[in-house]
Amino acid sequence: IDPAVRDKVRKDAQELLIAANPGDPDKPENWPRYAELFPHLRPTGVADATDPEARQLIVDVVRSLHQRGDSASSQQLAEEALASWRAGDCPDDDVTMLMLRFNLANVQRALAEYDAARTADEDVHSRLTRLLGKGHPYTLMTARSLGADLRALGRYTEAEQLDRQTVQGFIATFGTEHPQTLVAEHNHAVSLRLVGDFRSAAELDQRIYQNRLDRFGERDFFTLFS
Repeated sequence: IDPAVRDKVRKDAQELLIAANPGDPDKPENWPRYAELFPHLRPTGVADATDPEARQLIVDVVRSLHQRGDSASSQQLAEEALASWRAGDCPDDDVTMLMLRFNLANVQRALAEYDAARTADEDVHSRLTRLLGKGHPYTLMTARSLGADLRALGRYTEAEQLDRQTVQGFIATFGTEHPQTLVAEHNHAVSLRLVGDFRSAAELDQRIYQNRLDRFGERDFFTLFS
């Protein structure tokens, strides 16, 4: 492409990709769309873009790759984007930067990099608490992730205590029936099981499973997970 028009063509391509972002990487029905977008991110330089929408697209693709089990690609994309953002104008307390680090920590935990995941989540959670408050959804999501880090490290009692607090935070912010609250309760049930409170874990899991079954059906991803 003629250098005189290359930047405009690249910008146009980035805007097309941003417009195609389905917006919720946790929903399995959106994963095929993210799989279509993923191969175009590097050629169009989306990871190097400074637009908030472009950076959000990177965060969403990183999360979708992890959610559907491609941890290696998710980690590579997240690390490339972080390096680019840090070399540019993105401050350490930028919320999108922090959410990318949060999602990278999830991937690191899946790849058994437990200490790295915990260190990242502790820092991100501290920054989000200061920036957004304890009850903000992003802060709560990171607390939920930190609980998973503690479980992975065998610190079950600490994980159960944190998960219990996190569930209360989700209930205060979202209510008792919200899918995000159910995820937090699911994690708490795992911690209850690991500290030996099998009856409480079973009762909680049964309630979550029935809630998901009634609301989303028997073939829903999270119903099956329960």
